[in-house]
Amino acid sequence: MLVTTYFRTFGCTSRMVVLMIALTVLTTGTHSSARAAENTICTARYPGFLDHLTRGPDGNIWSPGRGGNILYQLKSNGTITTFPVTGTTVLMGSGPDGNIWFTGYDTAVVGRMTLSGTVTIFPLPMGSSTPYQLAAGPDGNIWVTEPVGDHIDKISTEGVVLAQFTVLTTNSQPGDIVSASDGNLWFVEHNASQIGRITPDGAITEFPVPSPLLGNLINGPDGNLWFLESTSTSNFRPPDKLGRMMLDGTVTEFLTGALVSGITAGADGNIWYITYNRYCFNFGRMTTSGVVTNFLSGTCDGLTFSIADFPTSGGDGRIWFDATINGASRIGAFDPQTGYCHYFLPLVLR
Repeated sequence: MLVTTYFRTFGCTSRMVVLMIALTVLTTGTHSSARAAENTICTARYPGFLDHLTRGPDGNIWSPGRGGNILYQLKSNGTITTFPVTGTTVLMGSGPDGNIWFTGYDTAVVGRMTLSGTVTIFPLPMGSSTPYQLAAGPDGNIWVTEPVGDHIDKISTEGVVLAQFTVLTTNSQPGDIVSASDGNLWFVEHNASQIGRITPDGAITEFPVPSPLLGNLINGPDGNLWFLESTSTSNFRPPDKLGRMMLDGTVTEFLTGALVSGITAGADGNIWYITYNRYCFNFGRMTTSGVVTNFLSGTCDGLTFSIADFPTSGGDGRIWFDATINGASRIGAFDPQTGYCHYFLPLVLR
């Protein structure tokens, strides 16, 4: 384990920028313009290192990192702690036992790590397993999707595979999975434009989605499921609307007026998402009734290229995200209350 206290933190407050967007939503809703503090980007060059941010059981932000074999813990004050692990890590999440769990897609393993850094690796015995996303189930077990083979595994917190279930639709490629308020688990079928529900006993029901489904399935603050969709049937068209699925399978779609790369449930009871165009990223907010506000964060000024992804709501109320700006990687924290972004620039990673 290595703790790296970095820094500097940059949160700049130059001029205010107003972005006004005319939007059309497929359901009744209103739209507004928004103000957000523009961010001055302070240049720094180092390779990107974080990926798929998630909030851990300790309230901190965690990431498996790009390239695997290491887990990162990021505290709100900017302290990074690194934990080496065995097996290429893909995604991670909080287990029902209060530990961090992660998957090894290429190595057919799942792993468990205590918050003090003790790592245990569990090889999956099913041959060509491809563990991808995981969620803590309402039954106290870990549930893992396998896109190759269309499987969902139920695994105990001791690493024992209790059951493997096959999704009803062949080649549906189950991905994102969450434990919902109805006591079941719900998952995205990336290749079938469906969302599936699986009970703790393994009974599966599938619900169609009207538009091409892009994933990013989350639990909304309203108790419904939220996810990304596209108005285009092209595989290369980024998502540009949000879908809301009630737990009876009813779907409502909302246009965002922008291209979207990720969503998260904010501490303020709204859905927050990252928008982008060819050169810059911004932020958007949608109420659970479909009212859209898109913010201009000012990250375009003087930049040749910038992207952001994997937003997640931190224990401090900020929206944390991974960003690459002019080829330099940063971790950002966006404060919905003030509109400020703070960027964390590590001097040493390991």
